[in-house]
Amino acid sequence: MKVFKWHPAEDSGFTGKVEVEIPNYKERISIMQEMGIKDEASVGLETGSKVIELVEKQVKSVDLSYGDEVFKDLDSLGYSREGMDVINQLGNVIMGGIPLGNA
Repeated sequence: MKVFKWHPAEDSGFTGKVEVEIPNYKERISIMQEMGIKDEASVGLETGSKVIELVEKQVKSVDLSYGDEVFKDLDSLGYSREGMDVINQLGNVIMGGIPLGNA
């Protein structure tokens, strides 16, 4: 695994970065097997809960702003729709790999 600085999309309204530990391809396969995920279409409520736990485990630091709001942890992000979008995006990045040009 390797720690990357992930930046939200410019049109998200967020500025800043999240340091997140990204597994390599083989590690992702093992994680998906442990979580019981067969493919991306098999994500349900139970799997979603496991993905959020994985995000909590893999995120090392949060330093984001949205307007006047400052977010220093995942918990504070989880209270808003926009924050949950960020958490979901992080889950996708952990499970799918960091987009090139974002590291």
